[in-house]
Amino acid sequence: MHRVCSGKRGFGKTFEFAMWLAFLSTALVAETDVAAAVDVADAGGCSFERRTDSAYEAFADDVSINMTLPEAEGACSIMQSDCAGVTCSGELCTVGRGEVVPMVGSTVYVKKCNSREQGAQPGVPELPDLVEEWTVSMEGFLPDLLATFSVAARGEEVVIEEVKAPCQLQGGFFTTAADGAENSEIEFEIADPNGIVIFTKRAGEGLFHFRTGTVGAYEFRIRNHQMLDKQWVTFTVGRKGEHGVLEEGHVSTVDASVSALQELLQVIQTESQYLFGRYKGQMAAVLQTKDKSLYATVFEFVSLVGLSLTQVYYVKSLLASKRVL
Repeated sequence: MHRVCSGKRGFGKTFEFAMWLAFLSTALVAETDVAAAVDVADAGGCSFERRTDSAYEAFADDVSINMTLPEAEGACSIMQSDCAGVTCSGELCTVGRGEVVPMVGSTVYVKKCNSREQGAQPGVPELPDLVEEWTVSMEGFLPDLLATFSVAARGEEVVIEEVKAPCQLQGGFFTTAADGAENSEIEFEIADPNGIVIFTKRAGEGLFHFRTGTVGAYEFRIRNHQMLDKQWVTFTVGRKGEHGVLEEGHVSTVDASVSALQELLQVIQTESQYLFGRYKGQMAAVLQTKDKSLYATVFEFVSLVGLSLTQVYYVKSLLASKRVL
């Protein structure tokens, strides 16, 4: 059972603004001169290795303004897979995501990350790979509910899922701003039947999967903190294991399907022939009964006519005898 409720909430910061503040804070903290930087510098879980043959190389696609080397390394860490390294010309550096190409007077620092998420940095929320998370946690997912609806500015929508027995709930959400921009941030919460928030996330998209320990109504709260613009949200939820996953044994081959169809057609043909023969016999019996009824009716009619004439003749004879007397 699914129910959707609406409400109004206060407004908050957008995700882009939070990321920009994190970027600025990283840039202000790091004020070390490029000359003092070592060949391999650690930045937020990633290291930057100076290319020994990079005196005449740079990244082809720079995506930032000029900054110092520590600032560029911090920005590159925050950008995760969108940044491949840092290019420095003198004391000014830029972050880049393209291939390394020759460029006179440049020095390249290539980013090396040991963790699965590139650019993981304390204080900055990691953005998980949604596709990888789906592959790991949502295998065989079949939705009970898939809906797209709008959430008004500073508004709230609540989807209620009735759970009658402990199960594994799975699902996800994806947002789109009214102007068509993807990954516009919303606040997403899950509350158990007792009103306790068991999951919360503030992002433009996300997945959830948990085991329900309490039977009752679970609330999925979706809040739009934008002051003026509504947002479109696509939401889905389902129970793991309640739908059978199609396996190889469930799919019959073409030959097996044709053989089964042939047997079914033979049964239908045999039944049709039997019913047609029975129908013909019944029709013949009806025709025979009709003929017998006709003959009996004609005989009855002739008999009645004969008896009537006999009776008329007898009455006439009686009347004739009285006149003679």
